[in-house]
Amino acid sequence: RNKSGIWGWRSEKMEVVSGYEAKVYSASNVELVTKTRTEHLSDQDKSRSKGSKTPFHSFLGIAQQHGTHNGAPVLQAASPTNPTAITPEEYFDPHFDLETRNIGRPIEMSSKVQRFKATLWLCEQHPLSLAEQVTPIIDLMAISNAHFAKLRDFITLKLPPGFPVKIEIPLFHVLNARITFSNLCGCDQPLGSVRICAPQEPSGAHPPGTQPSGPRAWPFPCEVEAGVFEVPAGYTVLGAGRSEPLRDEDDDLLQFAIQQSLLDAGTETDQVTIWEALTNTRPGAEPPPYDEDLQLER
Repeated sequence: RNKSGIWGWRSEKMEVVSGYEAKVYSASNVELVTKTRTEHLSDQDKSRSKGSKTPFHSFLGIAQQHGTHNGAPVLQAASPTNPTAITPEEYFDPHFDLETRNIGRPIEMSSKVQRFKATLWLCEQHPLSLAEQVTPIIDLMAISNAHFAKLRDFITLKLPPGFPVKIEIPLFHVLNARITFSNLCGCDQPLGSVRICAPQEPSGAHPPGTQPSGPRAWPFPCEVEAGVFEVPAGYTVLGAGRSEPLRDEDDDLLQFAIQQSLLDAGTETDQVTIWEALTNTRPGAEPPPYDEDLQLER
């Protein structure tokens, strides 16, 4: 908790942010860790990525460490996708000890660590609650990830109560970012696309004959106009009310190869299957013998 005043007469620091009286806290030793895996990149892409770092990054406080993940040495390369030669029986056997081996290429991972000190302005009378807004999402993610479970325990047990009406985070040594949350539901300044409904005050909100001194601390019901969710100008709707997923380059090349195969065979007007198009056979013709071992090698 931040303090204000001179030595000997210091008190807990309070500030008014957007009409809300907030307590000021400092979060020290905050680390933002970004991990990047590069084993799937070519040597040229790896060198290009490392060469893009400049001394300016060190001045701005970005520390990056490159290294290989601790794993078993590759003694037998069965295939590019399984260099440690793990068989399916070994991988799915719960009693077999893989030691440090794993499926796939050896992991090459770089970590980028940013350490900073953040400042939070928390208001306990704010209509929103950080725990109520974030906890449902974290509970869903914590089912399969222990890190989210620790984050949930931190927010519910260790984080001071209140909603962060203002956050200050140092981006670099010489530059800070300050974020302020205000104009909730357009209550301070009207918004063209949001209509505020008459809020219902809870019973006993304030004594009879008195007016609330600060912003009201209960949810403000509002309605968002349907025009906000309409498709902007310049967008194209594919199909009759349906959206078609974008095809990547491999799908386009496959379609082009099938079309060229049909043109070469002179059967562009016939209905053929994908197998007939790829093998360049006419519809109804005797298909070539299928060699399973040969196809697996391919």
